[in-house]
Amino acid sequence: MSLMLLASALAFFAFPRMAQSWGRMLGPRDWSRLSVAALLGGVVALEGGLGLIGSPTFFKLIGVPGLAVECRRILGELAAGGSAVGWLALLLAALLPGALVTAWRRASRTAALMRIEPWLGDHTGGEEVTLVVLPTNTAIAYSIGGPAPQVVISQGMLETLEPGQVDAVIHHELSHVRHRHTTLVIGIHALDHVLPMVRPSTASLRTGLERWADEDAAASSADARVAVHDALLRVATSLSREPAVAAFTSVATFVDRLEALESPPPSPTRALRFSVHAAVSGVGIVSAAALSGWVVDARMMLTMVGFCR
Repeated sequence: MSLMLLASALAFFAFPRMAQSWGRMLGPRDWSRLSVAALLGGVVALEGGLGLIGSPTFFKLIGVPGLAVECRRILGELAAGGSAVGWLALLLAALLPGALVTAWRRASRTAALMRIEPWLGDHTGGEEVTLVVLPTNTAIAYSIGGPAPQVVISQGMLETLEPGQVDAVIHHELSHVRHRHTTLVIGIHALDHVLPMVRPSTASLRTGLERWADEDAAASSADARVAVHDALLRVATSLSREPAVAAFTSVATFVDRLEALESPPPSPTRALRFSVHAAVSGVGIVSAAALSGWVVDARMMLTMVGFCR
């Protein structure tokens, strides 16, 4: 059962990358949400699997008497691998939450450093967000969420783009603010730091978030779609790498976004929606079944402890 949970975790983590072609047809909003669900499911399944493997070691560590040979023969071992694997799993299960929280805080501090103070640049307050124009020639555009959200754009970006393209960039960043994408990007950074194996899938999610904002900015008209495409193309030479916030200028998503903007918006069929959602739900059902089965076995073991020497 613990191995089933670990296999489910691997399936969850691999899903956003392996099913990326489905994501292009499904649409970036739905795909991003499914990818977030898959990655969160992977973290939960991984922690659960490690916890189950390490649970016998934990019970020994806190002084709970071990089960007799008769009970183990009847009910079977909760995890294979012996004491060494149990200690390793217990250690990893204990370290994983703390490592994720630490990485989250570090990424949050990095994002907070990108918030622009009132004395720097030109601040224009709006109803939902403050627009900040930075006095620099470097092409910059990103957004900061939170209680006082900002859309930051540089003077160099304003001079590089035409007015319609500037509007497209601002609407792109406003979409990030409305949908709280900065929080998701911070989570992506935390996962990348703690679990490097998931980076292909977090890259797929990152692309989905940027395409989500692109589609929002391009939704008003065909001209708006062209404006988003042309703005992205114009700033191609000054893209930033893996920003800690949601940014229009992101080199990791450049090619996929251009290709998507050169095609009509996705219009997925019901069959496609059902297939993709069923794939994620199926892995979740397997994980839940494995955990439920272990809980039943554990309760039986604990009930029989009094009858075993």
